Amino acid sequence: MASACASSSRIRADLAAVAEQYQQAVVPGAREVIAALHTAGKRVFIISGGLSDAVVPFGVWLGVPAERILAVKLRYDAEGRYAGYDEASPLTTQTGKTAVITALRAPGRRALLVGDGSSDAAAAGAVDLFVGYGGVVFRPNVEENAPVYLYANDLWPVVQLATGDLLADQLPNTLA
Repeated sequence: MASACASSSRIRADLAAVAEQYQQAVVPGAREVIAALHTAGKRVFIISGGLSDAVVPFGVWLGVPAERILAVKLRYDAEGRYAGYDEASPLTTQTGKTAVITALRAPGRRALLVGDGSSDAAAAGAVDLFVGYGGVVFRPNVEENAPVYLYANDLWPVVQLATGDLLADQLPNTLA
């Protein structure tokens, strides 16, 4: 029993360390971009196939409210031991972000998705504008599926896209 509790404690400590690693590797200016989006009245969500025990603390550190951070939840038993993950979560599948975005999106609200992975590209049809992000890792399939692709390690153009200040003439009804 002691080893199971130690194992669970180790899992939780490892996930806390992952959240810290996320903070150390954050894209420069990411916190400021999220603050600017909030100031502009935009609702910011993090939708991730990662583990919530690491993603939520990182997202909160970025300035996103915990209730707007969706990731795969782990299960623990009554004694706090790891008991698996939420296998019913759509975020465990390649197309899960599409389902989550569709469920979250209020009627009449426009949506913009920024992502760097194949599950983000797969969700492009669930939003008005998909912005591929290659500032950390370039993925050709993301670039191919993104009407807008950011190559630089800089998220500030997202503020312009989300507020309609950039490309507004070309995409008049998709930015908000």
